[in-house]
Amino acid sequence: MTEATIGYGTQIRVGVGVGPTWTTIAELGDVEWPMAEADEHEATSMDSPNRTKEYIQGMIDNGEVTIPLNWVPGGATDTVLKAILASGELVQVEFTDNSVGATPETYVGFCKRYSRTSPVNGVKKAEAGFRINGTV
Repeated sequence: MTEATIGYGTQIRVGVGVGPTWTTIAELGDVEWPMAEADEHEATSMDSPNRTKEYIQGMIDNGEVTIPLNWVPGGATDTVLKAILASGELVQVEFTDNSVGATPETYVGFCKRYSRTSPVNGVKKAEAGFRINGTV
């Protein structure tokens, strides 16, 4: 029998400042967690076995995340995202799975973009893009 579950109830919070002030991202859409990917460096030498290339792992890049949400103009989420985009400061971005007793994963990064749409016949949407530097 499967142990799969749905993601409903997953949360993202943004922490600003020292001893951060946390804002939960309201009206959160589908969540994609940061994807860590290691650089690779060729380390081939004249001694490489069987004329095969050899590689070593380099630095790990946590990439970018895009956080989709329903846009509530002037709401707490809208206000904090506009402010941290304008400030350029590093903030904490915390992802918490909906599983009982889940341990949050907290990253440091900056808000790279914040876009908002207001369709004629549809829900107002927004996306916040964060460049992730690493884990806290």
